[in-house]
Amino acid sequence: MSERPSVSLHHAWQAELDDPVRILVPAAGLLALDLAVVLCLRLAWSSSVEHWALWSVGSWWVAQIVGAPLRAMVIHLGALAGGLESRGAVLPLIGVHIMTAALRLVAAGVGAIPLVAAGLTMLGAGWYSLGTAVVAAGVALGTGLSFMVRWGLAYAPAQAVMRGRGALPAASASWAQVRDGPTETALILLAPDILTVGGGLLCGAGALPGYPLSDLALSRRVEG
Repeated sequence: MSERPSVSLHHAWQAELDDPVRILVPAAGLLALDLAVVLCLRLAWSSSVEHWALWSVGSWWVAQIVGAPLRAMVIHLGALAGGLESRGAVLPLIGVHIMTAALRLVAAGVGAIPLVAAGLTMLGAGWYSLGTAVVAAGVALGTGLSFMVRWGLAYAPAQAVMRGRGALPAASASWAQVRDGPTETALILLAPDILTVGGGLLCGAGALPGYPLSDLALSRRVEG
């Protein structure tokens, strides 16, 4: 789609203003699920590494499945606001969520685990500066690789909801569209993230308006 990211985000913001209840209520549910995952991680922090890993992976996967109907509603409303057809499919989105969550976990683990393990070993040996730097590098690499998966599959949720495509066809269609506009896709993902974090730092509820913007903007740009 030739529409600039700023235009897509502007229309997404306008969709929120035009229908705040139907868009922001499910978005608030999605935000609450993310906060519940963080709470689970905090509660399990003092337990063993295996217990913490089980809680973190399990709670995140549950959030992906439970949040699918809420996210489908946001994407569906975003498509309708843009004058586009949408099936409002939920089951295909669950498949996309499961696939995306698995790939992001693998990508984050591949990037983070070796360096974090090496950094912790250095910290145990008394090399505090070097160990801290290596741990930070591992976390940064894992986060970056996880974002790359999210970027490559950016349009897959909208493809699932609007077109009813399964996980693999939606992923293929998403990657084809991302290749046509890689920078535009990254901007549409990052700008709302920055707005959400900034709003959350100012006020807890301030994170809500920016939370669904990516899905609303991307739904306007879906092709095929």
